[in-house]
Amino acid sequence: MIGFITFITLLTVVANIVGTVSGFGVSTIMTPILLFYLPFPETILLVCIIHWFHDVWKMGFFFHGIDWKLFLYFGIPTIIATFLGALLVSSEQSALLSMLLGLFLIASVAVMYLIPYLALPYNWVSGAVGGLLSGFFAGIFGIRGAVRSVFLAAFDLHKATFIGTTGAISLLLDSTRFVTYFFINGLRVESLPWWAFIFFVLASLVGAYIGLFDCG
Repeated sequence: MIGFITFITLLTVVANIVGTVSGFGVSTIMTPILLFYLPFPETILLVCIIHWFHDVWKMGFFFHGIDWKLFLYFGIPTIIATFLGALLVSSEQSALLSMLLGLFLIASVAVMYLIPYLALPYNWVSGAVGGLLSGFFAGIFGIRGAVRSVFLAAFDLHKATFIGTTGAISLLLDSTRFVTYFFINGLRVESLPWWAFIFFVLASLVGAYIGLFDCG
């Protein structure tokens, strides 16, 4: 158990470094790896909690760069779509969701290649579509970075604005996910002791802080 907790702690540090530098990546890195060891519902909830703290650190480090108008464009549709996606997560559908996640990850790789070729207008329609898509996929799979980044990168934002705004949007999104998973769906991380989360939270802060240096 101690070895597994240490492994997750180190994985959290690495994922948070990548997530801070690139603006996304925590869920994309952690979810597929942890699915080798934990059931789908436990993995989704665990990564959601870690990602929530990652969002807090990013907002704190890049609060000055947040584009609040874009946050609203994305934020409101994100809450609705995240809630609907999160409602579909259950222990009974674990095998099916794991298979669909694999297909989603393959599709996400293809989507990432589209970023250099997209130039979306800076308006509420683009933000709403991005919020709906990224929110739904985050709710059901816990991963949304590629989809959200396609839309935000297409706005050609400054790096501090990109990271700060993604942090603010993600905080709203992950708060919705946690409430839905924990209180409505009744999900719990039963494979790990409660005190392990202390190490995970500290690891997320360390990773985010290290990543901050690469962001200038």
